[in-house]
Amino acid sequence: MVERIIGIKVRIKPTLEQIEEFHKNFGCVRKVYNLTLAEYNKLYKKDNSIKPTYTFLNSLMMKFKKSIPYLDAMESTSLQQSIKDLSCAFGNFFKNPAHNLPTFHRKKDRKFSFRQTIPANKKIIDKNTISLRKYGKIPFQTSKEYRKLLNQPDLKINNITIKYDGIHYYAIININYDT
Repeated sequence: MVERIIGIKVRIKPTLEQIEEFHKNFGCVRKVYNLTLAEYNKLYKKDNSIKPTYTFLNSLMMKFKKSIPYLDAMESTSLQQSIKDLSCAFGNFFKNPAHNLPTFHRKKDRKFSFRQTIPANKKIIDKNTISLRKYGKIPFQTSKEYRKLLNQPDLKINNITIKYDGIHYYAIININYDT
């Protein structure tokens, strides 16, 4: 058997309260990413020996969480994942200058998403609902095959990305799958 990492995209049906919380989190993830990028750029201009490691960028994010109260109320792993994405973008640039430097995320780009990590051995899917930290149970729609796969007792879920395309909400469930 070969273990593969796959993503399964399902349509979710959040309540109005969950939708409101999703949009708050979309904005906070973008804000943390942009604030951290701006702060790093400012520090780099003063001292170009500073490397944008995940640990360093995360320390900048923690400073913002202390100074901006509503960031502390958000789900923390989604904020950390945005910093991980920023660190990865810097890493790609420094490894291969053909990659562009990280740029600021704009609200106009309409890429509303955030990612939550899932603790090992935590069962978050029950029949046709997903249980997410800070949001509770969210019903989802998918095919019978995917529902059967997602409800396996020994399924390892790595993370879940919540996306909004302007019309519908989706969860992309990243799993380890034995083929």
